[in-house]
Amino acid sequence: MAYGAVLSRLLEAYYRGPNHPAKLRPLHLFESVTGPRRIVARTEAGFALAVDHADLLQRTELYDGVWEPVESRFFQQNLRPDDVLYDIGANIGYFTCLALRAGVRHVVAFEPDPLTSQVLSLNLQLNAFDP
Repeated sequence: MAYGAVLSRLLEAYYRGPNHPAKLRPLHLFESVTGPRRIVARTEAGFALAVDHADLLQRTELYDGVWEPVESRFFQQNLRPDDVLYDIGANIGYFTCLALRAGVRHVVAFEPDPLTSQVLSLNLQLNAFDP
């Protein structure tokens, strides 16, 4: 489902590097041999996400290491360990992982799509957060 740690770090560094006209060609060539997989990328907040570079939202997290920077800072500055966060439509779990990384002990994430829910579970496992 995801590239290994070393290959993910190389791909993450490549994606976050300078842009050029053929930036996506090497990955597409590579994926023609290996098949598409998720890239495990580190976020600014210090947790990992297995992202799909073909998805616009996840590609933003891959390129920038953050999703919705203003909201992310708000979460980090205002969430407390005793808060309860309900992440409705959690997608792959960016805000769920952000809250857990910030020390919130009670997070309830709802994601109705079965495949996306599996990726959410993977992201919780990558960060050693209890699902």
